[in-house]
Amino acid sequence: IIVTADHGFLFQQQPLSGQDKTTLQIKPDNTIKNHKRFIIGHQLPADDFCWKGKVADTAGVSDNSEFLIPKGIQRFHFSGGARFVHGGAMLQEVCVPVLQVKALQKTAAEKQPQRRPVDIVKHHPLIKLVNNIDKVSLLQTHPVGELYEPRTLNIFIVDNANNVVSGKERICFDSDNNTMEKRVRDVTLKLIGANFNRRNEYWLILEDAQTETGYQKYPVIIDLAFQDDFF
Repeated sequence: IIVTADHGFLFQQQPLSGQDKTTLQIKPDNTIKNHKRFIIGHQLPADDFCWKGKVADTAGVSDNSEFLIPKGIQRFHFSGGARFVHGGAMLQEVCVPVLQVKALQKTAAEKQPQRRPVDIVKHHPLIKLVNNIDKVSLLQTHPVGELYEPRTLNIFIVDNANNVVSGKERICFDSDNNTMEKRVRDVTLKLIGANFNRRNEYWLILEDAQTETGYQKYPVIIDLAFQDDFF
């Protein structure tokens, strides 16, 4: 089974402004086709807001006609509505997606459960650090097995300005133990810097190690009895 699609379009929440539209500085005289998305003609003038090319180079025909299309994110109106617009020489205008799909027999599909990464949550309601080197307990909610696969996280702490204030630990949660308490992991974090204030906001960040995108975040209280500049 082959699945494909027509070329795409862009959608934006706000109506197009004048800055989103391309205006030719020179009006060509030798045009064959004027369109909202392109101009085809002979001896077309160069224009700073458009790409110029030869039809023979792109369509593989023996013809001396030329074309103009808008540059970059400059866009023309599209008939689907004022906010559905096509771009100029942009990826969705020149590439067509093609997907090959293989259908499984019913019996084979039943043997292919959809595995997803295990979920990781904080083990205690309150996360509080009282030492420059302290531990945070995290719980793997399900064992790795037929339905769940391991999840690897980067774990660290940031302040309210999103500055990293601890070392980063990379942990793979891959326990297959059926007992919940056996799936608790203590992650040791080392604070960096000084002047921590228990009244300030800090966050424990759980970041997907593969995509480096945020997975979970939890508020943290940092209440150090003694602050050591060595850290």
